[in-house]
Amino acid sequence: MPTIHVIDDNHDVREALSSLLEDSGRRVRAYASAEDFLSEADNEIRGCVIADLRMPGMSGLTLMGEIDERRLGLPVIIMTGDSCDESVAQVKKRGAFDFVVKPFSTEALFAVVDAAIDLSQGQRE
Repeated sequence: MPTIHVIDDNHDVREALSSLLEDSGRRVRAYASAEDFLSEADNEIRGCVIADLRMPGMSGLTLMGEIDERRLGLPVIIMTGDSCDESVAQVKKRGAFDFVVKPFSTEALFAVVDAAIDLSQGQRE
């Protein structure tokens, strides 16, 4: 079963998002930083990543580059509280699967997560 890897430095956001996804029957793994995630990631990892755009240390954009460099093959969904056109354009330009602007609806989140998981499974087959 693919795993949704939730990466956010804000404990409350990380826990709320993880609970929401788990309560819907999805498997979730939560990390307080991009560095924590990367320390456990290997080529056998499956699923997708939901990462905050702005975190102390490694940002969501930098994490995307590391995922590509390590050839992990994980679609990355970026969360941001900033809906300015420049941030959105940067996320798209860097190759994010998609992005969600906080606060987002449950339905919108589930739709983008399911699409990312479908892409991830298709790439693995």
